[in-house]
Amino acid sequence: MKRFDAELLKQTLMQTPWDSVFIFDETDDVLDSWEKLFIDGLEQHCPWRTKRVAWVNQAPWITPAIIKQLQFRDALLKKFRRHRNPSVWADYKKARNKAVGMLRNIKRKFYVSKLEQNENDAKGTWKIIKSISGMVKQSKRVNSL
Repeated sequence: MKRFDAELLKQTLMQTPWDSVFIFDETDDVLDSWEKLFIDGLEQHCPWRTKRVAWVNQAPWITPAIIKQLQFRDALLKKFRRHRNPSVWADYKKARNKAVGMLRNIKRKFYVSKLEQNENDAKGTWKIIKSISGMVKQSKRVNSL
């Protein structure tokens, strides 16, 4: 926390009307009220930030080289959005096209190798075909008679 000032937080917490939590009879209500006052004080001086976590559930064909290319592409897009330079846009489009091509090729190779591994296994082959096509087994619900 770059701009966190502990003294300001301490001052805010000291000025918080803590007596107001004791107007409740139930312990849970007192705790909820106290927690709300405390979190409100914290939010003023050190608010929560949401962060995007990338590549949590990545596809099995994603390699470090592809990740590096995607990051390069994203960096160029970010640079273009900041500066609006046509040459950066051209570089971004080249990086984007290269990333898409790499993804297509590696995905194709991945599924070809999977199909070759299950060449004599009809069940395994169909499982792969269904995963490629996006066919998902839907549960059939039968109403009771």
